[in-house]
Amino acid sequence: FQGGGPAFERTGDFLEMYNRFTGVELGGQTVGLVALGAVGREVAARLRAFKARVLAYDPYVRQPPEGVELTGLEELLRASDFVSLHAPVTAETQNLVSRERLALMKPSGYFINTARAALTDEDALYEMLVAGRLAGAALDVLHNEPLQGDNRFLSLPNVIVTPHLGGATHDVVRHQSDIVVDAIESYLRGERPRWIANPEVLEKPPG
Repeated sequence: FQGGGPAFERTGDFLEMYNRFTGVELGGQTVGLVALGAVGREVAARLRAFKARVLAYDPYVRQPPEGVELTGLEELLRASDFVSLHAPVTAETQNLVSRERLALMKPSGYFINTARAALTDEDALYEMLVAGRLAGAALDVLHNEPLQGDNRFLSLPNVIVTPHLGGATHDVVRHQSDIVVDAIESYLRGERPRWIANPEVLEKPPG
């Protein structure tokens, strides 16, 4: 986990940047994943390659992927060196990582949110980062978007902020197009399309 690299471009002091922004390796660290959907499982697979211990909280998963330990949310927050959110926003997950739950994390812990800002208490997260109750955070999502230059998280040296573009690649655009085409073709063949956001409509009688 590293931050502040672009500061080198402003200062030109390599030694200062090296000493200040030396990172942490994932090997031997405990990483907690909140939700084990498609994204969470892909992250888990990559973490295993780094020889990290992987914990996961997902009340809808009974059989986790190989090498992943299911646990409760509070225990995950207490035990993890890194916590990464991968849950959708629902009535159950709104403010899931609340002020009280954030306080369970280690002061040496890192908090990562590339899912949705509504999953956590942003005010509490900011206060903990300022107070040194968390070592750092990486945020691709914030409550106020699009990201503005005066956002308070941008002033924190222990935070990496990206403007909701963690998944912005040319490949993603192609994959999204493939999904749309696949759904249309399935429908025309009289088959049930995959990746339906509201599957309940298929159970309703026509008319």
